[in-house]
Amino acid sequence: MKYNCISITFLLVIISHKVIGCLTKWIPNGQSISLECDFKPEDTGKPVWRFNGKTIFADSVDAYELGISNVHGEFINNSHTFLNIQHVQAENEGNYICLFNGTVQVGYTLHVIDPIHVKLWVNNNNNSKHQQRHKGEKLILTCLAFNVTGNTSVYWTIQSAVDTNVTKETARRFQNKTVKAQLSLVLVENINVTCHVTLDKFEDVEEDVTISVSLKPVNSFSEETKYIWIFVLAGITITVICLVVCFIGYWRRKGNSSNHTYSSVKLWRY
Repeated sequence: MKYNCISITFLLVIISHKVIGCLTKWIPNGQSISLECDFKPEDTGKPVWRFNGKTIFADSVDAYELGISNVHGEFINNSHTFLNIQHVQAENEGNYICLFNGTVQVGYTLHVIDPIHVKLWVNNNNNSKHQQRHKGEKLILTCLAFNVTGNTSVYWTIQSAVDTNVTKETARRFQNKTVKAQLSLVLVENINVTCHVTLDKFEDVEEDVTISVSLKPVNSFSEETKYIWIFVLAGITITVICLVVCFIGYWRRKGNSSNHTYSSVKLWRY
C-alpha cells in the first residue's frame, strides 16, 4: 500500500503523539538520493529506518541483508543518520520513517519519475562540448529538454575567468514532453555555458548540461575560410595546367607549321 505525504503525516502524529515533518521527494529513475535524520547528540540508542512499515536499517539490520542492494544506512557522530539510495528504481518508491529510541524524527515520501534528458547546441552544432569560435561571433545557444512534465524553468549560467552571470526564463513547449529555450550572445572571451532545467512541480528534479566555448587563435582559419582557400588554390592550379597545355599545344602547332613550310620550299626547288 502506498501513502501520500498527508496520510503518512497523520500516521506519524498517531505514532509519536506530536506533529512530525513529512518531506516529499521526487527523484528521476537512476539517480541517487540521501535521506537525512537528525537527533540530539546526548540521546542514547541507535536510529532505525523503516520503509513502508518494514525495518531496513537498525543496529543489527541492513537493507542489503533483506535483498535491497541499493540502500545503505549510516550513523554519524551520534547526531544524525543517513539512508543512502543509489541508482533509484521504481521499487524504492514509498514511505520512509526515521525513529530514535522509538520516537519518530522525520518521514519521507519518495516518488520515482522518468528521467529528463537535456541537450545543448551552439549555432545548431552539437558535435562537441568543447568548441572554438571567433571573437565577436554571434552565438545562439539552444537548450532542449526531453521527457518533461508540467511547467519547466531554465537557468542559464555563463561563467568566464572573472565573472558569472545567471539568467532565468520559463521554457516554452516545443513538442509533447519537450521544451526549448534559447540564449543569444556575442563571444568576447572564453566561457562555460550551462543550461539548468528544473521541473517547477518537482523541486528536487534538475538536469543540466555544460558546453565550453573558447576563442580561436587569430591566425586560425574558420571552416568556411579554409574551404574558400581550397577552391581558390584548386582554381589557380587548374588555370596553370590549362595555360601550360595550351602553351605546349601552341609550340607544337608552330613547329609543325615550320616543318611543312620547309618541305614545300624543297619540293619547289626540285
